[in-house]
Amino acid sequence: MKNKYLIIIIVILIVVIGVMIFYLIQNDGVNSNSSLNSNGQQDTNTAINTNSNTNSAMQSDVQVTKPVPDETVNSPLTVAGRAKGSWFFEAVFPVQIVDENDKQIGYGNAEAIGDWQTENYVDFTALLTFTKGSATAGFLVLQNANPSGIKSLEKELRIPIKFVASTISEIEIYLGKESEQSDCSTVFAVKRLIDETPQIATAAVNQLLTGPTEAEENDDYNTSISPSARLLSLNITDGKAYADFNQELQNIGGSCRVQMVRAQIENTLKQFDSVQEVFISIDGKTEGILQP
Repeated sequence: MKNKYLIIIIVILIVVIGVMIFYLIQNDGVNSNSSLNSNGQQDTNTAINTNSNTNSAMQSDVQVTKPVPDETVNSPLTVAGRAKGSWFFEAVFPVQIVDENDKQIGYGNAEAIGDWQTENYVDFTALLTFTKGSATAGFLVLQNANPSGIKSLEKELRIPIKFVASTISEIEIYLGKESEQSDCSTVFAVKRLIDETPQIATAAVNQLLTGPTEAEENDDYNTSISPSARLLSLNITDGKAYADFNQELQNIGGSCRVQMVRAQIENTLKQFDSVQEVFISIDGKTEGILQP
């Protein structure tokens, strides 16, 4: 009788162990297969770059309707689209054009059309003048307004564009030359070649803001204008040119340098017959600017 019970217990143990072994084998198979896709290949979805600053991710925040990718464009370039309200600060965000070597050849601001203080999309427009030089292609670069200056919060969307082959115009910009200057307001004309454009005065000021070339520096030319200064707008009416710059135009010290900055801008604009007077403003303000 005892042998009979012993046999039953052994059979039950064998069955239980068999079930446990079967369960463990099945579980290993599920775990190993979970890393395979339907084609029997390893699933790489977990390796996808989820960096929010990538170009593809930005397309959900900013949608550009003009220009389209790889469109052939000319200066001035009209940019249009819509962006999430978080991309704006004080109703604007920066836009630039760069060539194939990532050198900036045009700069401006996209302006909100309507209320920008929202989480929804806001329509925007921008008008950029640029000088392509010998470049045949480049990028339109839209950047989020980032007043904090924290690099990890910077975002951008890059759109490839091509440039129209254009004729060349000759303009002058005015620079200082220490070896020949008689006073702080004495500046000297330097010729530059730019793409022909109906907004030639704007193009001339933007050329001035790039500062002297290496060859010009070797000839002792210099500028008192900050390299981070940008022209925000230029309007010419009845012989009067109203040039508005960003705050960086004031990044200078000393009365002599202030006089030179004014002289450089005024003489560069007065080369055109349509300009007899020049009014300079910074962020729309004329009071107390460019003071020594």
